[in-house]
Amino acid sequence: MQRSLARLAGLLLLLFPIAVGAAFFDRQQGKFLEIIDEVSYRTDNAAATSFEAVFADPQGWLLQKNTPFPLTKDPIAIWARFELPEVPAVRRVFIDSSAWERVEFFVVRDGQLVDHQWQGTRVPLAERATRITMTTAFSHSGFAGVDLLPGSRTTVFARLTTDQTHIPIVRLRFRVWDAELVLEGERRDRMIEGIYLGVMLVLIVYNLGLYFVIREPSYLFYVIAQLASVMFWSTYFGMTSEGLWPAHPSWDFSSLWIAMMASIWGLMHFVRHYFDAHKHFPTADVLLNRMSYIGIVLIFLSALPLGHALAKYGVYVMAVVGTVALSITFGVIVLALHRRHPLAPHLFSAILAAFLGFFVTIAAFFELLPSNDWTIHASQLGSAITGIMLSMGLGFRLRHTRKALAEKQIEEAHTQSRHERERRELIEEHNRGLEAKVVERTAELVASQQQSDTLLANILPKAIIAELKAKGVSEPRRHEETSILFTDFSGFTQAVSTIPAKRLVQELDEIFRGFDDIVTNHGLEKIKTIGDAYMIASGLPDASADHAVRCVRAGLALTRFIEERNQTAAMKWGLRVGVHSGAVVAGIVGKNKYVYDVWGDTVNIANRMESGGEVNKVNISAYTYDLVRDHFDCEYRGKMAAKGKGEIDMYFVLRERAAVDGSTSNVEQPHDP
Repeated sequence: MQRSLARLAGLLLLLFPIAVGAAFFDRQQGKFLEIIDEVSYRTDNAAATSFEAVFADPQGWLLQKNTPFPLTKDPIAIWARFELPEVPAVRRVFIDSSAWERVEFFVVRDGQLVDHQWQGTRVPLAERATRITMTTAFSHSGFAGVDLLPGSRTTVFARLTTDQTHIPIVRLRFRVWDAELVLEGERRDRMIEGIYLGVMLVLIVYNLGLYFVIREPSYLFYVIAQLASVMFWSTYFGMTSEGLWPAHPSWDFSSLWIAMMASIWGLMHFVRHYFDAHKHFPTADVLLNRMSYIGIVLIFLSALPLGHALAKYGVYVMAVVGTVALSITFGVIVLALHRRHPLAPHLFSAILAAFLGFFVTIAAFFELLPSNDWTIHASQLGSAITGIMLSMGLGFRLRHTRKALAEKQIEEAHTQSRHERERRELIEEHNRGLEAKVVERTAELVASQQQSDTLLANILPKAIIAELKAKGVSEPRRHEETSILFTDFSGFTQAVSTIPAKRLVQELDEIFRGFDDIVTNHGLEKIKTIGDAYMIASGLPDASADHAVRCVRAGLALTRFIEERNQTAAMKWGLRVGVHSGAVVAGIVGKNKYVYDVWGDTVNIANRMESGGEVNKVNISAYTYDLVRDHFDCEYRGKMAAKGKGEIDMYFVLRERAAVDGSTSNVEQPHDP
């Protein structure tokens, strides 16, 4: 825990410049003059006339000091005029206005037009003579550069138009900025924003990689929420319009809206999966799930006629929706704290950072708190801190889940060990020819397990399940062409007496899980495991022409799996594999619960092939060899004694041939005496 807190403190120090640096525009860095009362404007049809006509006509101008600009929610198109201050030396300044959609500046020096520039929230960046980024499009229309000369009188005419689709105009005002300070602030803010984006990118890539490794949904929703957060702040500071859609800067309004709603959606689903709410808090889980889609609905509503109303009050709608979403999320976390969920304290701290940052920013926006670096950028700082803490929380959750899973696996392993001992007794009885008793005992064993479709699929082949569902019964069948594979571990009896039972069960569980994957990949049927023995069948219940080839190929895969595992595992295992082909009887017995098994001399001989083999080698009978000789290189061993079967021709499978060309291996052939 102390190490985790130390890492968090280090990352917070890395993010500290974001808080103290903030953005130069919000700090008003470089602004030295705000022109409001001194602005003259025309409300007649002059907005549709040319600059030359307006410049030449001194009539119709109203001074805002005497006649304040009339506010309206309708589209606006006006001309404005104001004087820039005289300077003692040459000075470069920037001028800007409120968030008008189109602003056309005409700079007049000593009665002569010297410059003409376009700005505005809908004006493409390529059409702007002056482009300053790292500023928000929600409070101004962009900068126009003007050179002030000593002893000269500079007048600025501006044609301003807006439909008030996104941001309503609340006043007619212009501001004058020192160009050098603005550019310096932009460079510094790019560096600060780069630090923020770099930290968030590392978190996103790291947790996205973990999602693809462990397939845990909470990691995916974490990535979605953080990506939306990064998109939100990148849009707010003008980086999206600069890098993604410079020809459509007005798309920033939709981008901000979508990012906010996507962040809400991702956060709520993250909390659901983080707490496993469907198990622990089912009512809260339903509430989170339904409320998460409010943002998605609002995104679609923005494309309808109602969307124009939403767009005009987008900031207020986002504030309300964000407040409700965070309140619900915070309420669920408090509920988890009350019920003593082990992961609740960490998530509470993380969401609290975002919760406080969000409300401080909202309060500053509505002027309930002073508007400064800390208050305006509290949400961004809170977002970064939350991202770090949530990423750490996912690690805590993974450890908690693994611990619970390990406890469950230990419990299941004890049960499985008891079943394995009983199955070993069954196979011994089977080898003595007590087939009737095997069926009875196996039916009793399977009857003790919970009946379910999942368990049935793990016990019976799909064809048998389909027959049971269709007819209610499944008749035993004789299969003439099959292959049976047995495995057993060398020295298992000694290992049982020398290592802890828990470790032994864990080893067998890991190995048999790998065996199960190999059986599935080769299209075979796992029949059962008996202690450390593992039994596979090929060519049943559906006949297969290449049953022997697939069975031998699977045997080689099993030995490779053990050899590769031995290279890194602490415990080294030696595996014997035996394969024999021939006819068997296969089927299920019982009425209520079933077990699928095979009987016949082929099973016994396959078992002898395993016991008569050697470690990490596949031992096959002569009959199986005749079926696979065109596909594998084999080594003839001669006639080997098999318990209860006399002497049997046996072969070791060396390798599978790279290409089947009809040739046979150079193998010593058996000879009859």
